[in-house]
Amino acid sequence: MVFPPSGHWGLMSMEKAMPNSPEKPSAPPLKSPVLLDRGDLHRRGIKASRSTLLRWEAQGAFPRRIRLGASGRTVCWSARQVDEYLAGLSGKGEGDQ
Repeated sequence: MVFPPSGHWGLMSMEKAMPNSPEKPSAPPLKSPVLLDRGDLHRRGIKASRSTLLRWEAQGAFPRRIRLGASGRTVCWSARQVDEYLAGLSGKGEGDQ
C-alpha cells in the first residue's frame, strides 16, 4: 500500500475549510473537578483512612463529605473546600492541626 506524502491527504482542516463558520466545533476548556472522591484525595496527598477522615470532619478540621445517590454510599468532597484546607495546611507548622 502506498501512502501519500505527509500532509497531502487531500483533506483540509476544519479551520481552512470553514474559517469564519459560527458552527465551528470547539472542545470545551479543561476544568478542574468540582467534586473529589477518595482517589482524588489520595492523589492530592491526603492519605488518611476513612475513619480518620470521619473524625476530622466531626472535629471541623476537614471539609464535610457530600453523599451522592439514593443510598448515600458514594461520597465525595468539594474540590474548592479541599484546596482551601490544603492551602491552610501549608501555612501551619508541623505540630499544628
